[in-house]
Amino acid sequence: MVKLGKFHALENVGRKSGNGVKNHFKNVLDYVRRTDHKCRYLYCAGNLTKPIPFFGNPESALVVTVGLNPSKREFDHHRGWLEAIGDSALETRLLNYFSPNSHPHPFFNPWTEALAHLTPRISYREGTAAHLDLSPRATDFPSNHQTNNPNDIRWREQFLKMLSEDVLWFFEALKKCKQARLVMMAGTATKHFYLDQFVSKYAPPNTCLKYDGRGDGRNVSFHNLVGLDLKLPVFFSGAGPAFQQGARLIQNVNLNQEKLNSKLRPA
Repeated sequence: MVKLGKFHALENVGRKSGNGVKNHFKNVLDYVRRTDHKCRYLYCAGNLTKPIPFFGNPESALVVTVGLNPSKREFDHHRGWLEAIGDSALETRLLNYFSPNSHPHPFFNPWTEALAHLTPRISYREGTAAHLDLSPRATDFPSNHQTNNPNDIRWREQFLKMLSEDVLWFFEALKKCKQARLVMMAGTATKHFYLDQFVSKYAPPNTCLKYDGRGDGRNVSFHNLVGLDLKLPVFFSGAGPAFQQGARLIQNVNLNQEKLNSKLRPA
C-alpha cells in the first residue's frame, strides 16, 4: 500500500513575464531547496539539476500542456546548461525555452506536432503554448523502477509521495496562466495512476477535476478543472509523448480536433 504525503506575431512574448510568474518562480525554487534533501534518493547519482517551474511563458499561453516531471536528461552536458547558472539566468532560459535559437528536449516533439492540429495556431515557439509538470524536480525515470525489487518499491513510494506534495505548485502555476483556454495532459504517474487520476486525487481543497465525457481514441477523456479561481477545460490522453514515440498522442489529438478547437474559441 503506497502511503502518500498530503499537501501542505508572439515570438517576443516569452521574453518577459509579470510579477506573478516571477514570484512563482522564486517560490518554487525556495520550496525545492528547503525540501530537496528528502528527495535525493530519487535523483540519478551525479546528475546536476535545477528545479523547472515551467517551460515557456505561462502568462501568454492559450494552451497549457502537462506532464509528470522534467526529464533527467534535460541537463545533459550537450544541451548547453551551465553548471553554475544563477536563478535569474535560469528564469530567462525557461521563459525563452522554445525561442527560435533554443533546442527544446525531444520530449516536446510529439506535443509540438499535436498542437499543430489546433486552431487558432498553437505553438510553443510563438508563445501560445507553455508546459507545466506536476513536479519541478528532474528525477530518475519512474519506468526504471517498475519491478518487484524491494528497492524499486521504496523508490516508487517515495516518488509518489514527492508528487503528492509537489503538485500544489502545479496548481499555483496554473493560476498564472491568465490567457489559458485549454489544458492538455497525457501519460501516467508510474503504473499506479494516469495523470488525470492523480490530479483529481490530489487537487487542493475546493478544487476538482470534473469528468466531462469520453473523447475519440483509446483512453481519451475530457474534464473541467474548477476551483482556485480556475475554470479550464481539460483534455486527457492516456498515451503520453514517450509512448510509441508520441504517435498515439498525436493521433488522439487529431481525432478530437474539432472538439478541442471549439474549446479554444473565445467565449
